[in-house]
Amino acid sequence: RRLPISVIIIALFVVGFALMGFEMLGSRYLNPHFGSSINTWASLISVVLFAEGTSSDGNRVLQFRSALVGAASEVLTQGGGEVWLQPLSISYPRLDGLPMGRLHRPRVAWYGDTDFVPHLKDYVLHGAIDAVVTFGEPVPFDGGDRKAMVRSLEAAVRRMRIEALRGDFPAKAA
Repeated sequence: RRLPISVIIIALFVVGFALMGFEMLGSRYLNPHFGSSINTWASLISVVLFAEGTSSDGNRVLQFRSALVGAASEVLTQGGGEVWLQPLSISYPRLDGLPMGRLHRPRVAWYGDTDFVPHLKDYVLHGAIDAVVTFGEPVPFDGGDRKAMVRSLEAAVRRMRIEALRGDFPAKAA
């Protein structure tokens, strides 16, 4: 039995609202003791930046933008401690248990001027879609050459995506 799309949307909204509330309460609690600097906010909220900067049709990885790593440089400039960058790949290799192929990936990817709610409804009602989320090794960022760092991360994401689409999953350490 499938849940109605309206129930899923309401649940996502409530969870997001609750998470934001906890973050705001945490900041109010820490503010008298630590202030409201960028360091306090960085310790409260995990920041996720996608260096790709935009989405594609699911068939390719777009070029990463080094400017989006500028936020990591700003944290270092403000004395925020260590900054780690971690490559992440999200791939959709199978639809209803069969290899998805280039033709069907745009139906899964949300990109361009596509409205989110109709896309989400089509996604949920479409059938079983396998998603593979692959985390690469975290890399310490010292504020040095952003372009070299972004090229390295982009290469890691491309490699992880190809492995996921081929079904070549690295063995997990016990």
